[in-house]
Amino acid sequence: MKKLENFDKIINFRLALFVALSLIVGIVATYFFIFKNYVVATVLGVVFLACIAAYFLPYKNQGSIKSKVVFSVVFVVVFAIGGVLFNFVIKDYQRADLGGHTYTVSARVADTQQTDVGVRLLLDKANIKGNRTGKLKYKIYAYLYGDSQLKVGDKIQFRTSLVDKDIIYENKLNVYDILNGVKYTAELTSDEYTLISSGHLTLFDQVNGFLKNTLRQGLDENEFSVAYALLTGHDEFMDFSLLNNFRSAGVAHIFAVSGLHIGFIAMALGFVFDKLKINRLIKAIMITAALFFYSGVCGFTASSVRATIMCASALFLAIKGRRYDGITSISISALAVLLISPMQLFHVGFQLSFSVVLGMSLLSKPIAKAFKFLPEKLANSLGAVIAAQIAGIPVCLIAFGRFSTIAIVANLIFIPFVSIIFIGLLICTILGGIFGIANVALFIPNYVLKFVNMCISAFDYQIFMVGGIVIGAFAIVYALFFIISSELINLKKRIKAITCTLLAVVFVFGCTTLTVKDANSINAFVIGSNNVCATLLTSPSENVMVISSVNHIYSIGRLKKLSESKGVSKINTVIILDGLFVDEQVFLTKLRTAFDLEKVYYYGERKSQMEEIVEQSFNEVDLCSAKDGIALTEIFSFEYALEGKAAVFKVGDKKCAVLANIDGQSFAGLNENYYFMVCGGQADVVLNYYGVKVGVGYRAHSYHNDGEKQGTFSYQFN
Repeated sequence: MKKLENFDKIINFRLALFVALSLIVGIVATYFFIFKNYVVATVLGVVFLACIAAYFLPYKNQGSIKSKVVFSVVFVVVFAIGGVLFNFVIKDYQRADLGGHTYTVSARVADTQQTDVGVRLLLDKANIKGNRTGKLKYKIYAYLYGDSQLKVGDKIQFRTSLVDKDIIYENKLNVYDILNGVKYTAELTSDEYTLISSGHLTLFDQVNGFLKNTLRQGLDENEFSVAYALLTGHDEFMDFSLLNNFRSAGVAHIFAVSGLHIGFIAMALGFVFDKLKINRLIKAIMITAALFFYSGVCGFTASSVRATIMCASALFLAIKGRRYDGITSISISALAVLLISPMQLFHVGFQLSFSVVLGMSLLSKPIAKAFKFLPEKLANSLGAVIAAQIAGIPVCLIAFGRFSTIAIVANLIFIPFVSIIFIGLLICTILGGIFGIANVALFIPNYVLKFVNMCISAFDYQIFMVGGIVIGAFAIVYALFFIISSELINLKKRIKAITCTLLAVVFVFGCTTLTVKDANSINAFVIGSNNVCATLLTSPSENVMVISSVNHIYSIGRLKKLSESKGVSKINTVIILDGLFVDEQVFLTKLRTAFDLEKVYYYGERKSQMEEIVEQSFNEVDLCSAKDGIALTEIFSFEYALEGKAAVFKVGDKKCAVLANIDGQSFAGLNENYYFMVCGGQADVVLNYYGVKVGVGYRAHSYHNDGEKQGTFSYQFN
């Protein structure tokens, strides 16, 4: 019997890979079925069965057919398991809805994070009394406005409404909250809670606190924030501009505890255990236990758990001393991760981790061959880094809207350096904390981190960012090019070259078409919350933002995120409707941290003194009062603002309006038929009254489109 039949001559068959793909297809098909895209779900099912049928065609040997029958049954069973597990996660999250009622809540503070307007508390072990009574399975994000002295481990009690998080956020699956077990949000001020008790710290909390306190004692402020983020993944103490520079350089992944960190620790422990000549099985168990403990210190984040499982899979696969097969190891790791948590498939961290590692396994050697004129180690390093970047670009574009062109060079230089810093910093922190000599132990790391911060801050890496490229479903074509060009597919060089060339042409043509269409379209992005309600309109030649309301306690964090993800750096016209309950000067100062501003109109009596102050502070901004009925722009043809309560405009022949977010406000003056309308208070009544084609509410309500519960609502005008 031949070892390789026709099928195997084309594909380097890996059982683990095909099992993992079966699980992935089962999860994805169920996703589309749950969200009522039955056509795509059906197509995926049919394609899956067709692939299994094709699996048998080349085989004539009876023994071979028997083994393929067994494998096919495994594929089908795993496909079904993926669907069942994913469906269970979704339904369980939906069943936990509390309906927005008011409850008396007692809970433990699991984490604190500073925001622009206060503190965001992560509460676990919560018990509620009210419409329902009992212990909550999921966690709560409580936004605490005002000063707070609460610490991790404190137990508090308060009474407020708990708002349910939906499975959809920003028109996508709400992966982050589902994976982290967060289901509810609440808002309260510093005088609305009662401290029941302090010091309910878990072992992981204590170790995390030990690291944080030691780093604070031994490092300067900026160096502490970078070191703490590097060791634990908590970047909330970092200056925004510094963190943004790390992102623009393409190396901000060092602050997400993932494969990089887990790999550093595993290699360090492996080196020590090898020197001690410890049994390979014992070594694998001990390293895995240490990695899970470290993941717990970092808060059992999805990325750290995923990386730990991947590393553990690789360790146990290597016990028998078999030749390391990267694709098999990655496939088994993916299987382990997705069987434990099928939601991981839709997390950008999972997608980046596995695409990068798979890319390195498939393409690093072919790319390294192109650099054979260089020393072997340098050629291999270049092959690995370039393969990782090539594999990660589509995920970055889809998830973040941009990628860094300098990332290849930056990672090639930075990562080996960071590996030394990470291990050295971890050892120095532990020794400094245990022996009470933090200043001495961290003296050298402090200046090393100063050098790192200086290098990152010395240049504007933003110029190396590329965004605005839309790839859509052509990501599948990119993946096919990726796979066929690798050693996974056995084709003659000429056939492989022709196939890859055709795929490259299709990919470039398709992406160019989508990008040009997107660049020449007019888009609306709606953000709604209790503190800021805004609508951003973008066109090829001008960007306009309408501020419908701003509360006295507000954060522009979501506007910053919108600026980064959509690549909108400049706003030509800002229109501030009635409902701004804060000083315009202060608000514009904050808004300028996210956007460059050109012209700002505000409604109400003219404030000459404020205009003079703004002109002195940033003279590039033209600030003035707008009277009702003036034409604000030509591009969007703003016709008038009804007593400062509405901005009305046209997109082609489509009449549109953005209303101020004031409850009970009458908009009877708007007497036309509108295609697109954004409003806040009484959204259901207003939108139904005007019978708009596309209606959006700033706040969560019964109307199906809103900029709060859904996140940033987006709409593209045809």
